[in-house]
Amino acid sequence: MSSQPSLALPSLGDTFGALFVGATIAAVLYGIMNLQVLIYYKNYPNDWSLYRHTVALFWVLDTVHIALGTHALYYYLIDMYGNLLGSLEANIIWSLRLQSLIKVWTIVFVQGVYAIRLWKLGRHFHIIVPWLVFLAVAASFGAGIFLSYDTYSTANLVRVSIISSAVYSFYSMVIMADLIIALMMCYYLHKSRAAMCFSSMADLLLGLIRLVVISGLATSACSLFSLFAYAMWPNTFIFVAIDFILPRLYINSLLAMFNHRQSSNKSTTDSEDMRHSIPAVLQFAPNTSEGHATETNVSLPVSEIPDIEPTSNLSWVDCYSDYQCTRFQVPIDYSNEDGGKAALAVIKLPAQSETEYKGTILINPGGPGISGVSALTSFSPLAVSVFGDRYDIVSFDPRGVANSTPRAEFFLSKEEQYQWLASTNNWGTVVNTTSDQIPHLWASAQALAELALERDNGILNYISTDNVARDMLRITEAAGQEKLQYWGISYGTVLGSTFAAMFPDKVERMVLDGVVDVEAYYSGDWRNTIVDADKVMQSFFDGCVAAGPDACAFYASTAEQISDNLDSLYDSLLIQPVPVVSPPFYGVVDYTVLRTAVWNALWVPYVYFSILAEGLASLAAGNGTIIYEMQADVYDPSSGYDNSWDAEIAISCGDAANNTDSVADLFAYSHDVEALSTFSNSQLVMQRISCSGWKFHRGGIFTGPITGNTSYPILFIGNTADPVTPLSAAKKLSTAFPGSVVLTQNSSGHTSISASSECTHAYVQAYFQNGILPKDGTVCEVESEMFPTSSDAIDNQRRSFWGRK
Repeated sequence: MSSQPSLALPSLGDTFGALFVGATIAAVLYGIMNLQVLIYYKNYPNDWSLYRHTVALFWVLDTVHIALGTHALYYYLIDMYGNLLGSLEANIIWSLRLQSLIKVWTIVFVQGVYAIRLWKLGRHFHIIVPWLVFLAVAASFGAGIFLSYDTYSTANLVRVSIISSAVYSFYSMVIMADLIIALMMCYYLHKSRAAMCFSSMADLLLGLIRLVVISGLATSACSLFSLFAYAMWPNTFIFVAIDFILPRLYINSLLAMFNHRQSSNKSTTDSEDMRHSIPAVLQFAPNTSEGHATETNVSLPVSEIPDIEPTSNLSWVDCYSDYQCTRFQVPIDYSNEDGGKAALAVIKLPAQSETEYKGTILINPGGPGISGVSALTSFSPLAVSVFGDRYDIVSFDPRGVANSTPRAEFFLSKEEQYQWLASTNNWGTVVNTTSDQIPHLWASAQALAELALERDNGILNYISTDNVARDMLRITEAAGQEKLQYWGISYGTVLGSTFAAMFPDKVERMVLDGVVDVEAYYSGDWRNTIVDADKVMQSFFDGCVAAGPDACAFYASTAEQISDNLDSLYDSLLIQPVPVVSPPFYGVVDYTVLRTAVWNALWVPYVYFSILAEGLASLAAGNGTIIYEMQADVYDPSSGYDNSWDAEIAISCGDAANNTDSVADLFAYSHDVEALSTFSNSQLVMQRISCSGWKFHRGGIFTGPITGNTSYPILFIGNTADPVTPLSAAKKLSTAFPGSVVLTQNSSGHTSISASSECTHAYVQAYFQNGILPKDGTVCEVESEMFPTSSDAIDNQRRSFWGRK
C-alpha cells in the first residue's frame, strides 16, 4: 500500500524541471530585452513621449515578471525541496499567480501597441483592416480576463489541467490576433519597400529573421506551441515553462520594431542620394566658418513620419534628436478645398533662444523633388550659424515628394525603377555619343509618360509649383505668422519668386540663392541656364596652374595645356575605356562616366576640384577608380527606391509649357546646348526629352508674370560662375521686383553655399535679423580654397568628399 502514492507522482522533469528550463531561457531573453532598451534610449532620446513611456512600462513589467517567477521557482525548488507531492498539492504561491497575471496583460498590452501602430498605417491602405486588428486584440483582452479569473480560482498546481476552457480560449484568441498582426505587419513592410533592400545573402537572412521577429510571427508560433503542449501534456508544466518565455518574446518583438526604425532608415537615407543627374548633396552642400563643407549624421527614419496623424494645424511631436515633426493637411486641389487632402511632412529645428524670438524661417533646398525634411537635418548647422538661434527653422517635403502623401510614383518598387533606368539608359547618358541615343531616349520618355498616366494616384495634376507656393502660405499662417520668411536655394528660387508674384503682400523676408531663370523654367527651355558652366571649368584650369604641381595632381604649365590633356582623356576613352574593380564598385570608366564626374565637380569645386585633379592624373596613368567613384554616388544600384526622380519629372514637366518635340527637334536642341557649353553634360537635354511626352498639364496653373511689388524687398544671391544658375538670372529677376538687391559672391560653384564666405553669411544674417540689405553691386569674397595646400585643409576636404560616400 505504501508504494501507491509514489507511483502516482508526476515526473520531476516534466514539472519543476520544465519550469527551470523555461526560466533559464526567459532570463536570457530578459538580458536581450535590457540590451534593446539601452539601444532604444540611446538612438531615440527624443522619440515620441508615448513610445518612450511605453518602453519604460514594458521594462518594469518584464522586470517584475521575472522577479516573481524567480521567487516562485525558489519557493518550489528550494523551500519545498524533496517534497514534490506537497509542492503540487499546496496552495499556489502568490508570486506564481501574480506573474501569470502579468504575463496575460503584457501580451494584451503589446498586441494593443501593435494595433495602434497598424491603425495609423492601415488607414492608408484599407479601411477594414484596422477594425479587424482591434477586434482581434479585444478578443484577446476578454479571454485574458477569463484566464486571469480562473488562475486565481485554481487551488493548487495539480488542478491546473482543469482550467482547459480558459487556457484554450486565451491562447486561441492570442494566436488569432498575432496572425492578423503578423500578416498586416508583413503587408506594411512590403508596401514600405524598406524590408527587402538587401545587398547580400547574409543581409537577406538577417533581414528575414528580423522580419519574423518584428511582424509577430515568432510570438504567434510560440503561443501555438504553448497551446499544443497544454493539449498534449495537460499534466505537465511544459506549457507553463513556455509561459515564462512568452511575455519576454512579445516585449523583445516590440522593442525590435522600435529599434528597427533606424536600420530601415539607412536604406531610405541612402536612397535620397540617388538622382538622375546630380547628387543631392551637391545641390545644398553645407559649409562651416572654417571653410570646409560638413554634414551631420542625423538619420531620419521615413517609416516614422507616416505614424504622425495628419492635422490642419502644426501639431508638433518630438523626432530625431533636436527636431520636431508633423504632417500638415492641405487641399490637393485648391479650387475644390472640400475634396481630397495631401499630407505634407514638415520638420522644425526649434529656436534655442527664449529672448527676442523672431518667428519661423521656411527653407526649400532645391530640386525639384528633393526632400526638405532630409535636407534640414543635413545643413541645419549652417542654417543656425547664418540665421542665429532666435528662429524656428522649418522645412518640408513638397506635395508628392518623399514623405508627403500621396506620392508621385511611376514605379511599384525600387527594383522596377532600377530596371527601367538601366534598360532606358537614363543614368547619366551623354546624348551625343551615338546617333541612336536621342531617338531611344525620346521613345522611353513616351513610354514613361504613359506609365505615369497609368500609375497616377491623383496627385500628378496638382504637384505644380504654384500649389506648393499656396502650401507655403498655409504653413506660414499655421505657424502664427502673417507673412513668409524664406530661404530658397536653386529650384527653391523658382518657388520663392512664384510665391512673391502670387502673394507680394505676404513677404516678410526672402533670400533667393542660386537664382534660376524663372521665365526659361516655365517655358521649358533651359538652355540659358548653362551659359556660365564653362567659366567654372576654366576656373579649374586656371586654379590648377596657380596652385602648382604640389597642390594640383593634373598640373601643366598653362591652362590651355590642362584643357588639352582633358580632351585627350575624353578621346582615349572613346577608343579604350578603363575597367574599374574597386569594391563595392565594379564598372568601366568610359566617355560618359568621365563627363559625368567632371560635371558633378563643377557644382562644388571647392570640395571636388582637387579630388578631380587627382582622379584625372590617375586615369591618365590607367587607374579609373577615383573618377568612377566621383559619379558612382549618382547611380549606385544598391540605393533604396525613392521618388525624387519621379517627382522631379512630374513637377518640372507639369510646370513647363506643353512639349511636343519630335526627335528632329531634340537633335537641334542638343546642338544648341553643345554650342553654349563644352563641359556641361546632357542634363538639360535629358530634361527636355523627359518632358516631350508628358500628359499632365492642368489648366489655370500660375506661371507668371513673375513680378511684384513685395511688402519687403527680396535679397538675391548669385555666384560669379555657377554651372546651372548664372549670375545674369539673378540680375534679370531682380528687375521684376522693385527694391530688391543682388549680392554677388566671387566664387565658382552652384549657389553661395558651395563655398564658405563669412561676408555672405553676415549680409544674410543682417537681412533676416534687422532687415538691412547690402548696397547694390556688393561683392563678397570666399575663404575656401579650390586646391588647398595646408595639410589641415586637405584633410578637411578629403573628409568632406569621402563623407559623401
